[in-house]
Amino acid sequence: IPTPEMPPFVNLLHRAELGYPLYGPNGIPLGATFIPALLPKEPIGYSSLLPLVSAKELADFFKLESEGAVRHPDVVLTFTKLLQRPFIAQLIVRLRHYSVTDGVWRNGAVVSSGVDFGNKSTCIFFVEGNTMTVLSSGSTNCAQSIFFNELPKLVTEKF
Repeated sequence: IPTPEMPPFVNLLHRAELGYPLYGPNGIPLGATFIPALLPKEPIGYSSLLPLVSAKELADFFKLESEGAVRHPDVVLTFTKLLQRPFIAQLIVRLRHYSVTDGVWRNGAVVSSGVDFGNKSTCIFFVEGNTMTVLSSGSTNCAQSIFFNELPKLVTEKF
C-alpha cells in the first residue's frame, strides 16, 4: 500500500513486496523501510560463532529444541532453478508478522506462532542455492503450516 510521505522508489519496494514499512510500538510509522535483501548473509550473532549456515547449527543457535519442544522432521525442498534474492525477500516480507526479532537474515528467517497461548511453534527456513531447508519444533506445527501456506501462494502469484 503506497504511503504518500514515502519516496516513489520506497513505495515501489513496498508494492513489489521487497520491503515493508516499519512502525513503532504505538503503531506510528517510523519513516523507515525493512529491506530483507540488504540483510547480512547469516543471522545476527551467528557468524561470530559458526563458519557456515547449516540445519544443525541453526537449530542449536535458535534453540529449536529448548524447553522440551518436540522436533518435527526436517523438510528439504530442491528447486530446478537457483532461488533468487527477490523470491527470498518476498517470502520474508509475507511472513513478517510471524518473524522473530533478530531471527531474519538475507537467506532465511525464524517464524513463530502461539507464543501467548502456551502452544509455541517455531519454524526456521533458509536457502542455499536452489535448496530450501525447513526446520520446525513445538507442541503444534502451526508455524510450519503458516510457512507452507505462504510458500505456494508466493510461487503461484509471483513466479
